[in-house]
Amino acid sequence: MEDTYTMYQLEDTKRKPYLVSVKLNNTEINMEIDTGASVSVISQETCKQVFGSDNSLEKSPCSLRTYTGEKIDVLGKRNVTVIYNSQSVDLPITVVKGTGPSLMGRDWLHKLQLNWKSIFKIEQLSHNQEPEKDKELQDLLRKYPQVFKEGLGTLKGTKARIYVDKDATPKYFKARLVPYALKEKIEKELDRLEKGGNIEKVEFSEWAAPIVPIVKPDKSVRICGDYKVTINQVSKLDNYPIPKPNDLYATLKVGDKLFPS
Repeated sequence: MEDTYTMYQLEDTKRKPYLVSVKLNNTEINMEIDTGASVSVISQETCKQVFGSDNSLEKSPCSLRTYTGEKIDVLGKRNVTVIYNSQSVDLPITVVKGTGPSLMGRDWLHKLQLNWKSIFKIEQLSHNQEPEKDKELQDLLRKYPQVFKEGLGTLKGTKARIYVDKDATPKYFKARLVPYALKEKIEKELDRLEKGGNIEKVEFSEWAAPIVPIVKPDKSVRICGDYKVTINQVSKLDNYPIPKPNDLYATLKVGDKLFPS
């Protein structure tokens, strides 16, 4: 009895396929990972490249159909030693008529332990791709100039307010001593924040919080305010409990519309 398998490969010209390099009969080829393919296949042309004059094929008991139902001409199948990294596995391969891409289907994916990190790695654009990608980038920059402009961004339509108890006594803390090795970096970061409009100098203030310099992995300094010793102690917090989804669902009446969470 003939078994029918489906080959659900859909092509997207804008997205590159995920390829994995393997050796078949000591010949290296690239295979496209296709989880929609029930079996792994190579074309008649690739079969000649891999096996040369050895064109012996067993009769395949299966038939293959495309996503839209068209039948694929199956020439036969054979076993092949597949080498991937340090793995060597004997697996069946189906040979089909034509010159299409080599597909690694679910039958091989169950047997091979692929290095998915290397497969999904971010690759540098080749030179022939750069003009097209650069045009797309420039179009985005022109369409959304406010998003990509230099400097500090702003949140529109909302103002932040800090509510403090009327009877709170202002707290003023002098600047803490910092390591000499960080002093120059801290001064430069403060200047950068001032020029960018993040902070501004004042002559007098009833409130003052010390800073905490954080050394980032690239050895630059991020400056944080230690507000737990000042404003955090006297600011009013909104302690209204946020309702849980189950509580909200319980208040709905029969016939009300439910929205997915």
